[in-house]
Amino acid sequence: MTSVPEPSSIPGRAGVGVQHARDGRETLSVAEGILIALCRCSQNEAFEELLRVARRHHLSVLTVAHALVDLAIDAHPPLGSPDRHADASGALAEWESHLAHWPGSSH
Repeated sequence: MTSVPEPSSIPGRAGVGVQHARDGRETLSVAEGILIALCRCSQNEAFEELLRVARRHHLSVLTVAHALVDLAIDAHPPLGSPDRHADASGALAEWESHLAHWPGSSH
């Protein structure tokens, strides 16, 4: 009987898929938290908002979540650059006005 190695035991691939999934969950959680604070909504409503925006702009929910987090923390390179979420910049216009009113925001 031949055993198949666990993905984390394959040289050069140690936990890549697991880490990517964990990063995605963390990003979604942070994006939900941003929307909860901005919109004063539940976690369920925040996720539904991410889904609505993703569908409306034909993007994945994770792309929208990453872009929202980047916008909230004023990440560089700026949104719309070829290096970062260029296709999500239109979706983020929906939240930019909310973020402009956050204390300490440079938006």
